[in-house]
Formats: sequence, C-alpha cells, structure tokens
Amino acid sequence: DEAGADAVVADLDEVTVRTGDRRMSQLPDALRALADGLASRRPAVFFDFDGTLSDIVDDPDAARPVVGATEALQKLAARCPVAVLSGRDLADVVKRVGVPNIWYAGSHGFELTAPDGTHHENEAAAAAIGVLEEAAGRLRDELGGIAGVVVEHKRFGVAAHYRNAARDRVGEVLAAVRAAGRRDGLRVTTGREVIELRPDLDWDKGKTLRWVIDHLHEAGSGALTPVYLGDDITDEDAFDAVRADGVPILVRHGDDGDRATAAQFALDSPARAAEFTDRLADQLSG
Repeated sequence: DEAGADAVVADLDEVTVRTGDRRMSQLPDALRALADGLASRRPAVFFDFDGTLSDIVDDPDAARPVVGATEALQKLAARCPVAVLSGRDLADVVKRVGVPNIWYAGSHGFELTAPDGTHHENEAAAAAIGVLEEAAGRLRDELGGIAGVVVEHKRFGVAAHYRNAARDRVGEVLAAVRAAGRRDGLRVTTGREVIELRPDLDWDKGKTLRWVIDHLHEAGSGALTPVYLGDDITDEDAFDAVRADGVPILVRHGDDGDRATAAQFALDSPARAAEFTDRLADQLSG
C-alpha cells in the first residue's frame, strides 16, 4: 500500500553506509576483551536496558532484568562507575533495575540522575513535553484500531510498539508516526519493532555517555575506558562515542537480520551480558 511504500522509502533515507562497520555475526566474543586486560584499563561501564539487561518481551511493561543481572551490576558498581542509559522514562528504568549508587539516564539521555541522587534534565527537551503529549493522544486515536499496536507516552518521547501487530499493518504504523513527526517538528527514530518520536535536538545516548565521562573526569576520576553494552539501533550512537577510546559491545539478536554495527565485540544474549558483567567485577576485585 502507499503508506507502506512511503515508510520503506523513509527507512532507506535513514540508512548510512559507514566505513569500519562490521556485520553482527562477524564480531568476536566480548569475553576476549576481558582476556585482553580490560579490567586493568579503569573501565566505566554503560548499559542499555531492554535487550541488554533484560530480554525483549512482547509486553514492554513485563520487562525485568535477567537472572543474575542485578547482582552483577551491584558487584560491578562497587568497583567502577556504572550507568544504565535507556529509552524508557527515567523513573521507569530506575524502578526496573533498582540498583543504588549508579548513574541512570532515561529518554535516551534527556534526563539523568547521578549516584548521589542529583537530577539533571535537558531544558530544551523539556520545552517539547506538551507537544509530545498531544502527539501521543493523536497517535492513540489513529492507531487504536490496529490490533497489537501499543502507543506509549513517555515524558520525553512517544513510542509505537508493533511487535505484536500483523505484518501487513506495520507500514501504516510507521507512516502515521513519521507524519506526526513532520507535523509536530519532532525527531523520528526506529528500533526493534518500535518507532519513536522525541524532541528534535542533537542529543542521544552517545552524547549522554560522553557527558557522564566528562562529569566523572571533573570529579577527579582520572583516565577511564568507556565500555558500552547495547543491542539496538539507538545504541549505535553510543558505540560510535566509545569506538576510539573504549569498548563497544553489541548484545546480538535476530530482529534486524545480520545488520552492520559500530560495535567491536558481541555477546549472544542478556544472560551472557550478565555473565560478562560478573566476570569483569571479579577481575576488578582481583
């Protein structure tokens, strides 16, 4: 259908070919990075939540950290800086992870809390809160008749989840959200069976990560090696941000086929990510 064709063209417009990217299947296991002495390089470790600390589930509200992930995070946080950067609302991701004394960023970094509880919010993004609320209401009206579609209104975003929708209705969902983005001057991003609106600002997980690293440096941390674990297209910004001086690690999956990524290492599941985290904590304590 025409809406579907428009959505496909829009998707192709977003694809950029970058030198140095490799296919997911070609990446070496991240446990090799541990063997190569990562623990001796003073890591600061950043995690995505959905698909990295938690399995991807049909109902986003049912997502929980995989067995062992919370304990591994707590263990690691006692030995080095730890942060969770999520597309979820800040309060939501804090509640789901529940580990104290770490950094949390919600809405792809538009709001953060530091380990001491200090709250930081992007003022320019806050100006879009009303527009996002209106966009969420309109999209619920437009997409409410499509079975399996969930429109999630977040403080700094609107996400349309279509994992449970019929494949012949997906183009309609994509087209509606893209039209809303054009109408309301909002940025459109895509992920694993989700399309999202957010404030049209030059801010993402990569810039959030560098902001946290700068903050740690200013607090006297000394040199740090940033490590980022993520699974989705929105995590590529963070992979890019750590590629030169850190360790970008993809948590593999099959949702996007064998896509290209800026990551340099991979883990095969959130369970393996929890194992990696636990082993790194053990090495740091040694």
